[in-house]
Amino acid sequence: MKASGYSPDEGGSQYSSQGGNRSPFRKRAVWKKLAAGAVALATAFGGMGFVSSSASASTDRDSYTDTVANSTFETAREKYGLTKHMKNGAILHAWMWSFKNITANMEAIAKAGYTSVQTEPMSKIKYVPSNGKKFDENWYYVYQPSGTSIGNFVVGTEDDLKEMTATAHRYGVRIIVDVVANHFTSDWNAIEPDWQKKEYFHNRNNCPSTDQNPGGGDKIDYSNRWQVTQCHLLGLWDLNTQNQEVADRMQSYLKTAVADGVDGFRFDAAKHVELPDELENAKSNYWNTILKNGAQFQYGEVLQGDSGLNYEAYADMFRDNSSDGGGNTASAYGGTVRAAISSGNLSTKMVQNISTGGADEDQLVTWVESHDNYANKEQTGSDGVKKGVSTELTDYELMMGWAIVGSRKAGAPLYFNRPKESGGKDQNGNIRPQFAEKSQLGDTGDDMWKDKSVVAVNHFRNAMDGKSEYLQNCGDKSCLMIERFTKDKQANDGVTIANMGGEQNLAGMSTNLDDGTYPDEVNGGKLVVKNGKIESGTAKANSVSVFYIKGKILPYVSAEPASINFSTDNVKVTLHAVYASNLKYTTSEGKTGTFQDGDVISVGDSLSVGQSATITVTGVASKTVENVQQGTALSNTVTVNKVDVPPQNLAAQYNTNKVGNGVKKTINFNAGKGASISDWDSSMLIAQGAANDDPRVYRPNSMYEVPIDLYALYGAYDDDNLYLMWEMTNVQDVVDRGDDYPLSQGHLWQTQNLPFHIAIDTKDDSTRIGNNGGLQTGGSLWASNITWGGEQKLNNVVTISTNGSNGPWIYKGDETGLNANAAYGPAANAKTNTKKTGIKFGYGNGILSKDVIGIDGGWGDSNGRFVGDMKSENQSKAKWVNFNDKGHDSAGMDDHYEIAIPLDELGTTAERIEKSGIGIELAATFGLSAMDSLPYDLAMNDNADLPDTTSQVNNSYEKSDDDMFTVKMANIGGDVPPDPTTSIKIDQSDYTADLSKGVTTKQLTATTDPKGNSVSWSSSDKSVATVSSKGVVTPVKAGTAKITAKSGDKTDSITVTVIGEIPPDPIEK
Repeated sequence: MKASGYSPDEGGSQYSSQGGNRSPFRKRAVWKKLAAGAVALATAFGGMGFVSSSASASTDRDSYTDTVANSTFETAREKYGLTKHMKNGAILHAWMWSFKNITANMEAIAKAGYTSVQTEPMSKIKYVPSNGKKFDENWYYVYQPSGTSIGNFVVGTEDDLKEMTATAHRYGVRIIVDVVANHFTSDWNAIEPDWQKKEYFHNRNNCPSTDQNPGGGDKIDYSNRWQVTQCHLLGLWDLNTQNQEVADRMQSYLKTAVADGVDGFRFDAAKHVELPDELENAKSNYWNTILKNGAQFQYGEVLQGDSGLNYEAYADMFRDNSSDGGGNTASAYGGTVRAAISSGNLSTKMVQNISTGGADEDQLVTWVESHDNYANKEQTGSDGVKKGVSTELTDYELMMGWAIVGSRKAGAPLYFNRPKESGGKDQNGNIRPQFAEKSQLGDTGDDMWKDKSVVAVNHFRNAMDGKSEYLQNCGDKSCLMIERFTKDKQANDGVTIANMGGEQNLAGMSTNLDDGTYPDEVNGGKLVVKNGKIESGTAKANSVSVFYIKGKILPYVSAEPASINFSTDNVKVTLHAVYASNLKYTTSEGKTGTFQDGDVISVGDSLSVGQSATITVTGVASKTVENVQQGTALSNTVTVNKVDVPPQNLAAQYNTNKVGNGVKKTINFNAGKGASISDWDSSMLIAQGAANDDPRVYRPNSMYEVPIDLYALYGAYDDDNLYLMWEMTNVQDVVDRGDDYPLSQGHLWQTQNLPFHIAIDTKDDSTRIGNNGGLQTGGSLWASNITWGGEQKLNNVVTISTNGSNGPWIYKGDETGLNANAAYGPAANAKTNTKKTGIKFGYGNGILSKDVIGIDGGWGDSNGRFVGDMKSENQSKAKWVNFNDKGHDSAGMDDHYEIAIPLDELGTTAERIEKSGIGIELAATFGLSAMDSLPYDLAMNDNADLPDTTSQVNNSYEKSDDDMFTVKMANIGGDVPPDPTTSIKIDQSDYTADLSKGVTTKQLTATTDPKGNSVSWSSSDKSVATVSSKGVVTPVKAGTAKITAKSGDKTDSITVTVIGEIPPDPIEK
């Protein structure tokens, strides 16, 4: 969002605190821009001969056909070595440049290796005469349109636009225009007359108002998607995106721009416009209309982290409505990179993870900084002046950040061009102003966009398009190598090195690069590689080095596994091809098929630990490039290996089922606050944790928030329910008495609304959830970044918040992953096929444990806390104490939670639990990801010492990182594996259902050997016939569907043929 008071790279928790967090996840600085222009004498800018798009003749230009499918454009693109796909190439954000200035610099832009140029919004805007063309308190007006005429005082006229796009195409460059399609200016009188219809905008009474803008309807709860999409952001007039006329007018505007030569769009504030099916009982056709405009690449400003935000769905929507790719802004990774370069810590652990939010890596637009990061005034700088979160980054730091972002495989990196002599520091180390006003709106910015290191990274990116990636540190964590390669025995690989430390001799290091001598485009050195080792080469101190061989990209095919060694259910393999045709793949598991560049397959489902699979891709060169002739056979083979999960070897305090496997007993407690734990005893303990292992104790600052500290897990069952009780501690009263904030927040159930996720293994192979518990549609449950692998298998995930206000929910799935729609919930929902649950949930003060044992201390390694201090190998190094002996007030500070879950909702029985047991893994979260678990898993600790760049940098990255649980689950009941099913037979035969005779259900049954084993049911086409979990088939429409019964790994099927139509209701006479 522009001039919106947004914290652009700031994440949001899935649940928000009911009390005040010290630094809330979704804290939004409220600017005076909320009434921008309304408090100043402002006029609509005119006098440039603008033409309203609604009156313009639009064409059906297809950008992709007009560029990549055009031989003249392709000749120019290949001359400058720019990527074929906009989604893979670097973008120059020519921030506040006029169209004429972009045109004048087009040759330099092409030579600098930018595939695309992104301009400012082109729509008519307000003009404040007293501001002239200064930047400060004036730049944001381009993000507050007054209509859909093309042209404004910053970018110029529509004729300038046409000249710019035509020039760009002559140099093989494509143009992205920023579009504000969510809102108009807050000044009603400045809005174009043909837009001044109140039905074109959401009602000002839709939402409450902020104190700064009474009646503005602009007070937004960012955990409430309805408010995010229907309220008036900062008092700006919010377009009525449910009005088809508004959608049609906006589409006409965009189609006019494409007709003028525009190739792509960036949609400002995209998450403030609802997804097509997001609103309850209402469908929005806005996106489906406006995105059909002929552009080849479109992406949205969808800042990551808000509760309820379906980040992946936005990315898919932009991709699916563009002819050659699209997606979202990867705002979280920008924060990661800025934290790395500002600290000089370029460790792979720090910079490796790109928070994709469930989207594919080629659906992301990445950056070091965005214009929001730079230009907003949301934090106080070191000079006491309000400025952006990235404003004080220096040119040197930005160069290092670009070496990382620009060289990595993921996304289309965007280079933001700052105003001249602004931000960072001057040559004497003095902090420069945010806006030095050495350049004005419409002028070009500083020259860093064409710095030789920046340009070399762009060239490297283009040359390495489609190649695999590997990150490693060189010497120490201040030196990072980003290798890009294809294992084809040709010296067409390369490596970018960002070195923020001293000179590093690289000789002897292992590398993925094929044998060859690779020159450094920046510094003139060279890297010699032989037999997988670097024989000679140097990473220059405090410099970027870019080693690769310049030249044309040769035809090739490749298979790129996400990991060579994997311990998950399977591994994803991306198939690539450049200048190749007749593309095919085969695997040693028997999979075969054709592919296109970028297709993804999964491999390894049939493998056991210790086994390997090969993937071979083949093709022929589709054109002659240098020494590779058209028609030359191409091939590439890679091998992936399924490996065991390494043991975690925790300290003795941590244990699972040491006491026993729970008991069969009915547990009585009241739901809600004050739940009694009198029916529980120590014999029911199934997993023991430790106190004070919240990840935030490993950061060099205070706990920062209330701890998430699981201590013990208890289990029981009876004929009807599974019972769980867990204890949580808060030992800050004796660990850090001076840090009053964690002590002032009371109990979790009083002040927090955070999710618990309980993974449950019923030991039933027929209802197993595959994909490591990831969603069937991609991503993770509740955007938690949590998955389950290794020894953990699951059939259900139960989710509920700390105060019970959200949930309980029970999620199920199949071999493709978790269903995002809950099977059971607090209320029935026919739309999502959710049934009302019978779960009971309670909580209260006090715990059963008599001792509270853990590792003393906080404030990171300066105070003796280090990542991994809970491992057995560090038992003697860690300061283990009984916090009760130190005076901990357990009765007043610690809490318990209880839950009773109906066995039939889990799909199991008491008899099955008694014989084979039921597995449990409990995860407690804060922010997005898990902070603690029982049984404890080292995934809770692997990134504990890193800053959480997706929310607050003083926090622990464990709040946002990816967590896969691999430890053995706690078990309740028996431990005899169920007898495997040797056969299954559906007792009924194929049949026909005639809808003209009415909808008649049919009960199917199946016989298993051994008898009584559980059975799951599925339909091959739910639009024709559905089948319930109990085997009840319901015909839906004419067609055929295969109904399959599964027990273990055995299946049987029958065919249901549906004919006729449901007769209409009789007409009343």
